[in-house]
Amino acid sequence: MAFEYNTVFKRGTRLILELKSQEIYEGTYVDGGKNRIVLNDVIQHNNNNKLGDLYEFYRNEIAEIRMLKLPATKIAEPPKKNDNKEKCKLIKICEEDYFRLKETCRSYIFIENADKRYFEAMKVLNDAETIGVVSLGMEKNRYGSFIRLLVLCTWKQVYIIDLINVEKRELYPEIKQLFESEYICKVIHKSSGIVDILYRHYNVYMQNIFDTQIVDLSIQKKQSGSCPPVERNLSECLMHYLNLPQSIIQHALEVPNKKWNERPINDKLKLYGSQLAVYLIVLKDYLQKLLLKDVFELTTKIQDCVYNSDDFEFSNYVSKNEVPKKIQKLVESSNTSNST
Repeated sequence: MAFEYNTVFKRGTRLILELKSQEIYEGTYVDGGKNRIVLNDVIQHNNNNKLGDLYEFYRNEIAEIRMLKLPATKIAEPPKKNDNKEKCKLIKICEEDYFRLKETCRSYIFIENADKRYFEAMKVLNDAETIGVVSLGMEKNRYGSFIRLLVLCTWKQVYIIDLINVEKRELYPEIKQLFESEYICKVIHKSSGIVDILYRHYNVYMQNIFDTQIVDLSIQKKQSGSCPPVERNLSECLMHYLNLPQSIIQHALEVPNKKWNERPINDKLKLYGSQLAVYLIVLKDYLQKLLLKDVFELTTKIQDCVYNSDDFEFSNYVSKNEVPKKIQKLVESSNTSNST
């Protein structure tokens, strides 16, 4: 029996609707019933124009409904049982970060030459701890492939660097230095292509790589006991781990490779290129927490233990090197003791 939307959502809740047509809409819940849902301040994905004060969607056109996660406000608050799990999926990015990512997508900086904007971009990227990296327009073979369009991003800014007019086996020295840095983490989905081409054609040995596709394979192997026969693309990883709509970057992934080599590049393609990079860092952060899940859980338990300690226990804990018995028991009972 179909649930009624007004029994699940409260007025003012920000919702993300993925339609069966793969279109994505965002809006604030106003009203709903058995077969319709009404949103206010509706914005279409890839389009920043509001569609009207009130916009109706019908059950037969909706594929998925998602809510944004709110920031944590309480210490050691136990997770609530999600009774509406089958009715609405919770995106594992807080509302503030979700809209920041969308704004970052749209505010990309397109760079065609090694001008003032290029050097400003290199300074920002070299000051970053982690950057996302996407190469577009490369051929699917080893010896005829060169980097034509490079998308680099930090947590707050996307840079699209056009390299089509650079000599085939040349790369700006600042980019070479960036890629070879041991201290800046490069987040890439399926890095094998760009890493090999950089090494063979540009004499660049990329270091400190976090490959989200390889990490996904490793997590699946750990969970199931065997390596999956088919790898997930970036869109599938974003859906599986962060509960983002699968179609959120699907149009970008479906762009034919030759399109990235056509000039001039239109604004829609620039936006698509930006989308392929902007979610990499947030995905890396989530995957990293999964890899260190036992450590994070132990840290939370110990911190909760400190929160709940009395003044005398707290004073002893922060002033002495001895590990309190309560914390010893937490460490000994944790999964971290068996993970090395």
